[in-house]
Amino acid sequence: MAFEALAEAAERWCARTPFQLIAAEETERRMDFYAEPGVSFYVLCPEAACGDNFHVWSESEDCLPFLQLAQDYISSCGKKTLHEILEKVFKSFRPCPQLSETSCRLQSSTSSFSLGCITKIMFLSFSFDLVLRDLHQHDKTGFII
Repeated sequence: MAFEALAEAAERWCARTPFQLIAAEETERRMDFYAEPGVSFYVLCPEAACGDNFHVWSESEDCLPFLQLAQDYISSCGKKTLHEILEKVFKSFRPCPQLSETSCRLQSSTSSFSLGCITKIMFLSFSFDLVLRDLHQHDKTGFII
């Protein structure tokens, strides 16, 4: 699809979302999107004949974790349209109430905290299993526990 047509499709999508298309660079085939206050991402569009996929990314570390859903979707089987990609990005940001940067940061921090706790629990559980197995081996050898 020609880049101009992709940019027009992006403008139509923006008309019904909080995002604005703030830049469309035809030479780089890049479109930058922004929503108040501070939620941003960009899409790299493939050449029509090259067979590559779209690529989404954000230069904002606060918003980058929310794009994982869209990135996974893009890398799954089958070709995707720009509209499908943008809808998945919008869905990825929906956990952020009103797409606020503060909310994104809070949600991301909470997710990181939860993941950290889960990792520690898994490690402790694994360590406890090793201790139990070790105790069980000592029990078989006749040690009094």
